[in-house]
Amino acid sequence: MLAPHLQRGLYLTLLSSKHEKIEFEDVSKVTGIDSDAVRAWLLSSGMSGIERESIVLGERSWTALLKGAMSKGVPLEAIASTIPWQRFEALAKEALISYGFETGRHVRFKYGGRRWEIDVVGIREGDLLCIDCKQWKKGGKGGVLRKSACEQMSRVAALSKLKTKPRLLRSRRNGFSAYSAITTLLDTGRYIMDGCFIVPITKLNSFLDQFYDLRGLVRPVRFH
Repeated sequence: MLAPHLQRGLYLTLLSSKHEKIEFEDVSKVTGIDSDAVRAWLLSSGMSGIERESIVLGERSWTALLKGAMSKGVPLEAIASTIPWQRFEALAKEALISYGFETGRHVRFKYGGRRWEIDVVGIREGDLLCIDCKQWKKGGKGGVLRKSACEQMSRVAALSKLKTKPRLLRSRRNGFSAYSAITTLLDTGRYIMDGCFIVPITKLNSFLDQFYDLRGLVRPVRFH
């Protein structure tokens, strides 16, 4: 069994990879852990996608790695700061799922002569939470943050006006109260801007835990 600090290093190395297929030899070069030991550790963890000399990290296996990393005490901020932006969205989606939301990613639609996309959406009872993921390593304050908040509010408003909703939203006959949010890597020091929630990734679980109370702080967009 690998020591806890070696396991945490392995989690971060695997989670941060930009490639879906990762060679054990490459992991060994980064971590200093023998490639056979890397493979054995993954097998003992019950990971899927393991081949003779590599592992294929699809969304399911990547999410399993994420849960394992968090259970071993790897800080969420450390994970979020190293993973590719596509995985940052998966991180937000996984948080929503853990709080009972039905989720979707990359919700694309056309309205008003242009194309729109919402990174992650979550539905729970009559609430629809629409999240834009911003993995800013610096900046993300002042005018940039305000512009991003306004853009996210516009996306949600456009979505609400569609006559034919995306498939995920069609089964709800009683409509929704929709809320806009931006999830950021950095703590911008602002938590609501122009009706849009601003949530650092390190506080996303806390935000979702308190969402029933926090939603009263902004005016939702009604879907019918």
